[in-house]
Amino acid sequence: MPVLSCRAVVRRCAVAAVAGALAATPLVPSPAAQASPSHPSRCSTPSIDERADRSALTVHVVLPVSGCATREDRVFTLSATVARYEPGEESRSVLGREERCGPFRSADDVDAGADPPRDTCELDATSIHDEVDDHTRYDIAVTFPGAAAERTETLTMFCTDEGDTVICRPERNN
Repeated sequence: MPVLSCRAVVRRCAVAAVAGALAATPLVPSPAAQASPSHPSRCSTPSIDERADRSALTVHVVLPVSGCATREDRVFTLSATVARYEPGEESRSVLGREERCGPFRSADDVDAGADPPRDTCELDATSIHDEVDDHTRYDIAVTFPGAAAERTETLTMFCTDEGDTVICRPERNN
């Protein structure tokens, strides 16, 4: 029977221990890696709806979750910032809101034959104002997880006071 040196036994034991630890470690692919031609990741952009009246501008964000690997089966943050600029002034007021969303189940978590989930994450941000001057500008930024990295959609609105109502014209920046 051959006699093994201590070094060979230690090396063999160390390799076996590392191999065992690696075999016991579950491999979880990154969200971007989970999308494949057979399971494409459909990361839709949010819908951003705004409503203005004489006292406030309200922004309502709806982010589709289902079908987007970076949003399913995890907790993520959806955020919105509303910045108000007065005409002819550099000063502004800024409102920021965040919503923690999830975890939402993925289509893989649903029993065969059942309808796939159609989950969304929603956020409301309301900027209160005393009055709206002619051409008051609002910059809106919504940040959310995209297919491979965080994304931000921006929108600029110019609002005017029309007596009994406030009219806002959105100009989408991207």
